[in-house]
Amino acid sequence: MSKYVPPHLRGKSSADKAPGRSSNDKPDRGDNRWTERNQFKDSYNSFGSRNSRRTFQSEPLRNNSFWGKTTTESSRNGMKSAGFSLETSHSSLKNQEIKVGDENKEEGTEAKTFHVSEEQTKIAEYFRNNSVVFKSWEDVRAEGHNNNHIARFFEKKNANRGVQHKRAGAHVGADIGRIFQQFYNYAVDIDNGCAYSERAIDIATEKGSCWFLDFGFAPGGMSDLLLSSHPGIKGVGVSLDPAEGGNVYLESLKSSDRFTPLIGDVIEMARRDIDVAMEANLPKDFDGFDFAIIGITIHQEWEGENINELKDLLHFSQLYISLKYLKPGGMVLMRMHMSTKLIDCHFLSLMLSMFDIEKFSGVSCGRQRLHAKENSRQELSPAEDIEDEENSSSLDRLVKRLELKKKKGEADVRKVYSDRSPWWNLKSTAVATKPFSTFSMRKTYWILYHGFNCEEEKKKAVLERLKKVIAPGVFAYQYKEEESKFSLPIIMPLPLDELLETYGARMIKVLETVWGKQVIALKGFMAGKTDKRCRSGMYCRRRRQRGCNMAHDDDEMISEVLQALHAVNIRAGPRLKELLIS
Repeated sequence: MSKYVPPHLRGKSSADKAPGRSSNDKPDRGDNRWTERNQFKDSYNSFGSRNSRRTFQSEPLRNNSFWGKTTTESSRNGMKSAGFSLETSHSSLKNQEIKVGDENKEEGTEAKTFHVSEEQTKIAEYFRNNSVVFKSWEDVRAEGHNNNHIARFFEKKNANRGVQHKRAGAHVGADIGRIFQQFYNYAVDIDNGCAYSERAIDIATEKGSCWFLDFGFAPGGMSDLLLSSHPGIKGVGVSLDPAEGGNVYLESLKSSDRFTPLIGDVIEMARRDIDVAMEANLPKDFDGFDFAIIGITIHQEWEGENINELKDLLHFSQLYISLKYLKPGGMVLMRMHMSTKLIDCHFLSLMLSMFDIEKFSGVSCGRQRLHAKENSRQELSPAEDIEDEENSSSLDRLVKRLELKKKKGEADVRKVYSDRSPWWNLKSTAVATKPFSTFSMRKTYWILYHGFNCEEEKKKAVLERLKKVIAPGVFAYQYKEEESKFSLPIIMPLPLDELLETYGARMIKVLETVWGKQVIALKGFMAGKTDKRCRSGMYCRRRRQRGCNMAHDDDEMISEVLQALHAVNIRAGPRLKELLIS
């Protein structure tokens, strides 16, 4: 019989193996690290790549007692996207600097220091002093740096980060089914949190039509959801060509008489100041969009030194075209990231300054419909007649009980979501939501702004500022360490103290929803649970080897994620079946 070697020690010499463990035998059960690792049975993963030697010189990562070694750079990148960004962690904001260097001083690699700006420190301090939820968010993220489950999750997730994979929908002729199902479910999950399709229906019902502009529309999840909601909803979708990093999209969108795809680079479109109506060949009576979706995800390559330059350029460009064509009373749905950076603070305060729920085009119709829904809500009766019938078998009665239980569960999910959703509270100018069915750990969230209300002079000034920051060769909001200032931080021209005094309370009110939701997600992961199901379920072979970090039954799932998935399946299932994609 071959000798047993634990997965994380395979391929290593005996000198590399952990102390207290023989190279010829099974691991010593007295070894504290092995005992501790055994406690996390279904969350255990083998070590990932350890090729990177650069490490953050911060105490939480350097002194990780469980690993005995520093966390890899690939794991740090993943942890950063999940909200464990050291630039905004509790300790780093106090120290106002982060050092990155090589542990091996003999190689002569000098440590590099990244400074946290004074503005970022001030924003975080304001949030900390005025929001218990933000402080909890900070504390949980700081705790996550030393959490064994989080570290193992990203070690496994990023082991193949350097390997190039072709994205499922990023080439002509790609199978649209799987990628559309993923994006459609994501669109429904966002809609469950902020009800953008309901608000579009309100506009179409009140005005006769609702035109939307969907940036990054392919493969068509949000666009299809909107178009299938009401016959008066029409749209234009902007996306890169699949050959340049975009996705393929539904044939039904290509042939629809209510939807026009506009293929191209949105940054170049904004710089050229295109006429959208002319480019998309829209009807002569077109007078603007009622709804804009700013949601492009980066897929194309970038030649610049900092990927944030591309991310910010995409936001500026989408916002420029959206505001240029947005009708008074219209809406904007915007994809954002949780942070205390100056640019995110400027985006949020700028949008809050230009929208007012009472000016929303569909507010009257929407409130009437919500009131009617509230009055007509009926809960499923808990006691339906399943008494023994003369001609029914015990199996028939069992099947009936299971069907009733399923219906009751679906009704409970609907009730939970309707009770806490803006579907029943059309009072807030900005409604934020964080999807849980996908990317639950990440800092991504969405905000729906209702009621565009901006005087012509102010709108013109905002567009002029956005035009400056999208100009070629300009990297707006780049922090210049030698000068301790940002380049062109102009989209919200207010001193930071005045900005926080004017919009700080409203910003916190919006953000507390998503801070709280990410705390739930992170605590779930830190407890050893996950947000994805393994397709093999209980029959997963890798699970037996402690090498699969997905859930194999409901108990291993984060409960709130499971509830979100259930709610998405209830709404998305019928449409996906209709499109023969389920």
